[in-house]
Amino acid sequence: MISGFLAAYGWVSFFCFFYLVISWAAVAPHSPDPAHGLIFPHNEHGSITYFSGFQGTSCALLFGTSPLLCLFGVYLSPKKEVISKTGKLSFSMKWKPDDPRKIQRLGMTLGAVVAPLVVFLLGPNLVTGLNSIGFVTGF
Repeated sequence: MISGFLAAYGWVSFFCFFYLVISWAAVAPHSPDPAHGLIFPHNEHGSITYFSGFQGTSCALLFGTSPLLCLFGVYLSPKKEVISKTGKLSFSMKWKPDDPRKIQRLGMTLGAVVAPLVVFLLGPNLVTGLNSIGFVTGF
């Protein structure tokens, strides 16, 4: 259940990251606006826009943690009939899930539902708290 939760949480929160960065970049100014705190440059497909500390920190945390959580969840998932192929420049692995009672599906459903709630309800308070103690980053 934990592996399914982490994999789905990471996957959905990564899509939340894309939603946030696209929507914020669409309205971000192309020159710094210190009066509104928009001073952190962000390269949006070759065009520089400016984010606030809150926006930059949010994007950096989501981009840095959500793929890792997803990969960690996949790593933890129970597997059977694992076939791996390695070479100098290639690595691949195929497996069948080892989940006869379908518990991992319940974890994935729970992770997919919880991710937007955490990102959009709990996340702003977390990022604001981090910004208040001096942890501010651009993205």
